[in-house]
Amino acid sequence: MPAGKLRHHLAFDKKEDLSAESPPGDGYGNTESDFEEQFRQYAEFRSISVRDQLLADREAGTGVIIAIVRYNSNSKQVTSAWRVRELDTGQIYNVRGATPDEKKRFVELQLEYGVAV
Repeated sequence: MPAGKLRHHLAFDKKEDLSAESPPGDGYGNTESDFEEQFRQYAEFRSISVRDQLLADREAGTGVIIAIVRYNSNSKQVTSAWRVRELDTGQIYNVRGATPDEKKRFVELQLEYGVAV
């Protein structure tokens, strides 16, 4: 894949447990966590599904896209517990799956948007 197709600058965030900080949890046994950026990388986007719904008299779009990133020590760690942020637009995506190609040159990430993160 030519580098010119990798146009979308993404930040990859992993959920980190904050319960080690003082005070731990919320006092009811629940732990606190938040997403922390792990790395940044460029990707190519391919749209595969878009659905428009009317919710409370306003239009809300949800969809699934494929993001293709180069395979490396960072991208091979991404799982469905991560999220991706597009740095240029601020759009946040849930990672539904990550599949490296046979030659381990690229990773295809199935990303979902328009739903709760």
